[in-house]
Amino acid sequence: MKAGLNTAKSYIVSYWSSSGAASVNGVTASAGPVKNGWQYFEHLLPSPVSTVTVSGNVIIDELRLYPAQAQMTTYTFDPFFGVTAICSPNNIVEYYEYDNSGRLSVIRDDNRNVKKTAGYFYTGFFADTAVWRSSGGNNRVKPCPAAPSYFTNIRQYEQIDINPNSPTYRSLRWADGETILPGQLDISAWQNTATAIRCKTSGGNNTGEQEQEQIDVNPCSPAYNQTRWIVIGTNLSACPLPCTGVNQKIVNGVCETGVKKYTASVFNSSTGKYSCKYHYEFSDCSKTIDYFEDSTTACTLGTPCTPP
Repeated sequence: MKAGLNTAKSYIVSYWSSSGAASVNGVTASAGPVKNGWQYFEHLLPSPVSTVTVSGNVIIDELRLYPAQAQMTTYTFDPFFGVTAICSPNNIVEYYEYDNSGRLSVIRDDNRNVKKTAGYFYTGFFADTAVWRSSGGNNRVKPCPAAPSYFTNIRQYEQIDINPNSPTYRSLRWADGETILPGQLDISAWQNTATAIRCKTSGGNNTGEQEQEQIDVNPCSPAYNQTRWIVIGTNLSACPLPCTGVNQKIVNGVCETGVKKYTASVFNSSTGKYSCKYHYEFSDCSKTIDYFEDSTTACTLGTPCTPP
């Protein structure tokens, strides 16, 4: 979908399709020639039109949108060679092919017939020194010289020797290119160490999570031989959460919340409230110190604890 068009103008939407006409703003398409299994279609959208929507279960190529009074030429590019196709205003395509040294070698018409070919004859390569050129755009991340199973942060490009007098003629090599910026590629190789798993803490207290120590073993990594701790999961048995509340206590290795039990409830005539005494009891019948609170109603006394 394309919005924001000038409503004072008419527009043309054109494309090549291998599966019939698309739906364009409900306007019927004008069918054109068929080339290599692709048919040309054109939709004239009269003004006023502000938005164009192309839809349908079709396969299309060379999609164009332009004012009806305009002409459009489109180009396709290979970043390592240059223009690979030019489509003229009357939708006639020329195709451009290149040899392994990146030189234009063939020009074809819209039926893929050869229009022109180019041959190159070497002059000036009298020395037997290699002359390296791009082999066609292959690239990779440079392996680490000290450990080839790991990588560096250098991009490499494949080159070919184009000097016929060179002993390495037509052989390939990898040439260093740009440095890959931090954040675009992580070349570290983290492996677990023999250090025991530990509990993760925050403010001196367990979080319930466990951590594993790792070390970067890539000799070409900026973090080589550095260590880090990563969370590997939660284990409340091995890493119990803090047990610090006034009503909490560790009983048999488990943090337990005690049961609130009232032991006295006395009416205070001066305040009109009940003064209640209570403590917290745990499953092993241990208890906390006594606490006091006021209540508008009598507090229900608890039953004595029965030892397990």
